[in-house]
Amino acid sequence: MKELPGGFKKWIWLLPTILFGSMLIFLLSSYIPADNIETALALGGITPETSSDYERQYEKRYIQSNQHLPLFYFEILPSTHHPNKRAITSKKMRNTITQYEKQGYDCSKPDQFTKDFDPAQLQKPTFFYPVFQWNGSHNQYHQYLKSLASGNWGYSRTDGLDVRKKAGQALNWTLAIVLVNFTLAIFFSLLLASTLLKKNGSKVDKFAMALFNLIYSIPGFWLATLVLIFLTGNQYGLPIFYTPLYLPMPDQQLSTILTVGFSKIAPVIFCLTVLDIALLSRLLKSKFGEEFSKPYMDVLMSRGIDQNTLIYKHALPNALLPLITILVHSLPASMAGSLVFEVVFNVPGMGRLLYESIQAADWVMMNGITLLLLVLTSFLFLVGDLLYRWADPRVK
Repeated sequence: MKELPGGFKKWIWLLPTILFGSMLIFLLSSYIPADNIETALALGGITPETSSDYERQYEKRYIQSNQHLPLFYFEILPSTHHPNKRAITSKKMRNTITQYEKQGYDCSKPDQFTKDFDPAQLQKPTFFYPVFQWNGSHNQYHQYLKSLASGNWGYSRTDGLDVRKKAGQALNWTLAIVLVNFTLAIFFSLLLASTLLKKNGSKVDKFAMALFNLIYSIPGFWLATLVLIFLTGNQYGLPIFYTPLYLPMPDQQLSTILTVGFSKIAPVIFCLTVLDIALLSRLLKSKFGEEFSKPYMDVLMSRGIDQNTLIYKHALPNALLPLITILVHSLPASMAGSLVFEVVFNVPGMGRLLYESIQAADWVMMNGITLLLLVLTSFLFLVGDLLYRWADPRVK
């Protein structure tokens, strides 16, 4: 049987990676103590104090959101536990069952837990054993996957907006930051590395290496604070960057959105690019130096080939593999690391949205952001593997 191409294998493994990640996100979110049904009703102005049929509304929403189904395809439960207490729509009754289960009472008979429930009927068995229970596809996780596939990622508990739409708008800002930062960091790192290689061992080279070390050691939040203090106002420095929170209006022209939007993300790009240049310049100069120490470079130099051609045509291709490794890992890291910068500079990107969701305990929004970052990170690692093959066909 003909073996599948390596790149195709990577595409196949992308799906189980995302599925496993979605499973972890779902299971962790399922054990969060917050009641999403109560929160959803409260967003609509329905509370026990304001609605006489609150219990009926709660039960209806509870069933609509599939909370009455078993959690997963299978479960392993103690023989004394209720087979599926989630099927009971009364939150009070579910909490009661949980308390008796913890105390060791036999709650395995669902018929006992009705409106006429009598705790005296419960007994404490002398021993219990694990029971394997198969739930099939009629479970919460299966419904969760179907919702994701259909584009329904739920609704934010803070404002009731669609999670996918809200996260997508924030992602546009973050991707703009990361892509511009990526382009600038590569360009200036190549320029600096090639320039310093020509001045290898000089005072300029030693000073630049020491400066790169210093910059790279600066914590991101400290660098952001310094830029905020000295480059955004007249009190201590210069008003170079624009920091008030900005959200584009529907009636604004595209040129205005691009101009104001770029000035808005400029301080974040500045911070990320400075840190990335400090790392990439050192790495590239080191790799260029290794290539120039190899015998084939002596042969090329003896033919009178100029240094720029040696650097960009011969040394750079051989330094691509470690460079690809750094870049593939730095792109997801930039998306996650932009949290600090987006919060400090009021940029409505993924980082700020995640921060606000954590503060508001908006678990649905947090799950959506985490899943989106998981998909993007998996995709970027796959692209990195394909770039390895393009840079060096010997990689299998």
